[in-house]
Amino acid sequence: MFYTYLWLRYDGTPYYVGKGREERAWVSGSHRLNRPKFDFLIIVQEFPCEQDAFAAERFLIAYYGRKDLGTGCLRNLTDGGEGASGAVLTEEHKAAIGKSTSERLRKIYDDPVLGGVERTNNSERLREYFKDPEARARASRATKLAFSKPEVISAIREGQRKRFDNPVWIAKHSEGQRKRFERPEERAKAAERSRKCAGSIEAREKNAAAQRKLWEDPEYRAWMTDKRRNQPKRRINMAAPAFSADGKIVNVNDQVSIVGLVVSVSGTGSLAVITVETALTPNTFAAQANDMNAVQTEGVAKSISGKAFGFAGDQVSVLGRVSAISGSGNTAALSVVLKTSGNTITVPAGVTRSAQFNG
Repeated sequence: MFYTYLWLRYDGTPYYVGKGREERAWVSGSHRLNRPKFDFLIIVQEFPCEQDAFAAERFLIAYYGRKDLGTGCLRNLTDGGEGASGAVLTEEHKAAIGKSTSERLRKIYDDPVLGGVERTNNSERLREYFKDPEARARASRATKLAFSKPEVISAIREGQRKRFDNPVWIAKHSEGQRKRFERPEERAKAAERSRKCAGSIEAREKNAAAQRKLWEDPEYRAWMTDKRRNQPKRRINMAAPAFSADGKIVNVNDQVSIVGLVVSVSGTGSLAVITVETALTPNTFAAQANDMNAVQTEGVAKSISGKAFGFAGDQVSVLGRVSAISGSGNTAALSVVLKTSGNTITVPAGVTRSAQFNG
């Protein structure tokens, strides 16, 4: 079965008309031009014989016109109908075509002006195109169809292996990612995507299913196992975080309030020394009355807000700033510099809460 095919731009206009059979419309191969990136930008019309396909090719080229002649939008260099089915390119010819195309694109993308313009234009065209729900659906169908073909999956995997075995590509890729994430908007987008995926059960299940399918392939499993075995071992020294009573991670310089009960009071007024027992452990510490807030309004001591308190059993919140952390979880030992007196006490992270105050 022969067919005539059109390669489309993102705006829907054709840039190439050809005649072929089998996979010719979907591979760049012997073409002077590159095929569209997505299958939905390829239109195929089948014909019962080669002569009819040639006739359609000539008609479409005449209808849309050629750019080199100034008659239209196509990048064909002939009027069509002169090809020969079954022609075989040598490996040298294929390599020469690939090298020429790569060099041409590299010159564009390496140019500080043209490269930026080209990438920006492509991004803008894609964003505009995929605003259409039907376009997104077509792209999804085309992608699923392509990935249902074993030869396509094999080609993609082989390309990935070659790239990740190439130290030059890895270095360039890493540098590109570093430059990308230097932009705050890119970091924000990545964080938002991660939050959505982490919060979506469906996304996690799809990702897990995809990983399971990959690892079912013995060839992929062997390749990944070999890669991991040969990678240099990296030791990551990452301490587990400390958690406050409200479940938040506590960091050095965080402002916190320490929840406890009054055991005893020595002295009067704002400088009275209050012995406080924490809720998580039976340990006690001493602090000035003006280092804490209290709910009660009677007693010989005065809190930081000027309220009276000081009876055994009164509930208080001692204010301070974390200066050091030892350990992890809600039992981590926090060194806290008290807000008013500047004295330092040590308490478990689990008896603190996040707080915001001036000073």
